[in-house]
Amino acid sequence: NCLNEQIIELASYVSDEFNFVTGSFDFRHHGHSGNAPPTFGAAEARDIMSVLDYAESVNAPKPYILIGESLGALAIQRATIEDNRISGSVLLSSPGWPWDAIGKQIGLGVPVGKMIDKAYGYNILTDGDIRRHNSNPPHNPKILYIIGEKDMFDWRQTQKCFNHWYGTEGIINVWPKDLLEQNKWFIVAPGLEHPDDDNYNRALNIKNYPEIYGLIHQFMTLLLEKN
Repeated sequence: NCLNEQIIELASYVSDEFNFVTGSFDFRHHGHSGNAPPTFGAAEARDIMSVLDYAESVNAPKPYILIGESLGALAIQRATIEDNRISGSVLLSSPGWPWDAIGKQIGLGVPVGKMIDKAYGYNILTDGDIRRHNSNPPHNPKILYIIGEKDMFDWRQTQKCFNHWYGTEGIINVWPKDLLEQNKWFIVAPGLEHPDDDNYNRALNIKNYPEIYGLIHQFMTLLLEKN
């Protein structure tokens, strides 16, 4: 649900701080767009690209920078590695890849996953795994991952996808300004959990990580210096 409170707040922050035009939308079968199993990345990445098509059609200013949480982050991860219009992405509480996500969220993950693949006519869950894809130069997006140490999606799994970017393992838990030569950054928030409205624990929820805004501000500043 990309219309949740935190995403709206982050979009407003980016708009106010950097004078950005911002937009937010729900993916298919998600949030206000219905309630059915998603593809955990691949089809939702197409939704993102459709939004970028619309942005281009109305001459929305560039660069295009994406911010997403959970499923939104997983979809953005997949879109960013393919679409060279995306200059940078912030991925909050992202699972590593679709089969990782479906195994954590749905008890009967394998049967449901096979059902989703059958509905789309190909292995769409596998297609959503960015480790099976590479960005094509000169597409060099900047990537910022932020995930809770106690997130239900094991951050070590997400780190495997972080390491896939640019074909090298990256140094983690270093702020962008302290590692300028790296186009990707990965921050593990100590003790914090996945944002989950059903089991809301304000003290431990990643939504309340005090460094989020500072990290995003630093990331945005570096990205805009390059564009």
